[in-house]
Amino acid sequence: MVPKDENKIIWSDGMDLIMLKDYLNQNIPADFLMGKILSEVEDYKKLHSLQGTSINLNVENKDLNIFVNKKSVLILCRDYLEEKITKETLQYLAEIIEAAKGVQYANKEMEDIIFVLANPEINYPMNKQLVDLVVKWLDDYSDQKFLFFLEHNIK
Repeated sequence: MVPKDENKIIWSDGMDLIMLKDYLNQNIPADFLMGKILSEVEDYKKLHSLQGTSINLNVENKDLNIFVNKKSVLILCRDYLEEKITKETLQYLAEIIEAAKGVQYANKEMEDIIFVLANPEINYPMNKQLVDLVVKWLDDYSDQKFLFFLEHNIK
């Protein structure tokens, strides 16, 4: 880990987007991914608990093309709901997707979902109710705008 500098913290190990792409394409299971990124997620969790700290994520293969669609978002959400990944892991992976340069979204709604999952401090708290609503929208209500649906269904 690199020392604190003006409320920014960077750690040296980075998420390899090849592994994330393999996970989203269901080429590796959630438990394998969790085993590989456990220390990164723990660092991420600790850094998120510090007030006034921004986190710069180090991403390997940042330009790798990753396509984020309904299927990949459902993988993330269902693995969290089935407790295969933690909420910190879900948030971390969503932030990694946001930080990657080569990400392409199937549509604006997928981009909005990743943004909501990556930024609970400015959106909605990361919890099972939120992720349940994401899955519900993906399964049953994708004819509506996601953010409109979320605003009218979150309690």
